Amino acid sequence: MRDYASYFIDRKMPEKRGVSVRHNIDWWMGDLANRMAKLLFIVLLALLFLTLKSFWQLSKSQSTFPITQVSLNDAVLLTRPDDIQTIFSKFEDSTFFTVDIDALSDELSALPWVSSATVTRFWPNGLSVSLIERQAAYRWGENELLDADGVRFPNRNPTMFTRLPQLSGVTGHESEVIYAYQQLISALGPRVEALGIADFTLNQYLSWELHLTSGVVIKFGRDNYQQRLGRFVQAYRLGKLPDINTISSIDLRYNHGFAVKWKPEFAPQKEQEQLVKVTQTKI
Repeated sequence: MRDYASYFIDRKMPEKRGVSVRHNIDWWMGDLANRMAKLLFIVLLALLFLTLKSFWQLSKSQSTFPITQVSLNDAVLLTRPDDIQTIFSKFEDSTFFTVDIDALSDELSALPWVSSATVTRFWPNGLSVSLIERQAAYRWGENELLDADGVRFPNRNPTMFTRLPQLSGVTGHESEVIYAYQQLISALGPRVEALGIADFTLNQYLSWELHLTSGVVIKFGRDNYQQRLGRFVQAYRLGKLPDINTISSIDLRYNHGFAVKWKPEFAPQKEQEQLVKVTQTKI
């Protein structure tokens, strides 16, 4: 016989009708809210897209966002304003948003006197330009200059750079000439001023020459430059060089010593050159 207690326990009580209806309404309202949220999201995306599209179309219009201000942040001493203006004229059809900042910076950096250039925008219609000019360290040839890295650029104001060391050489050997000149200056030390250097040259035969203000040419040749330089400096320090005003050249292209060529009015009667032996010294 079935247990009456279990009968009443297992029996499922019927749900009230009002509870079921309320449950359906809650589900329907939740679903509606979810659909409305999705629809609102789509509408907002569409509005955002249309706004951005309209803004972009306006940004390309020269009459809407023209570039009317250009600010130069650094003092430019030697770069010509006309050269800068010529570059900016290439971008005159651009607007605040469409101007190619990288291309403009590259164009400015390519100017002979400019070491680096940076261009940035400032709202609502301006460009800020920062130019760093090259620092001349040497004169090169007749109408050029070198920076410390051996980069050549035109000398547009020769009177401004007359105190810079004068170097000359073959194209492509600029850094090599600078290094050899620095060796010379280091070896001579404080005596360099008294010597009176006019020009340090690597000639077309790739031979080293030192030209003095007195007109004397000191020839080191192609090879063993440092060794021959040491020989010359040793002779100069020991006072073994003849009076500079009486000679026209000193030739160090010998294994030992050097040859001196006299000026005609001071030359010995029998010979124009005299070989002087000097103890070799390392520098």
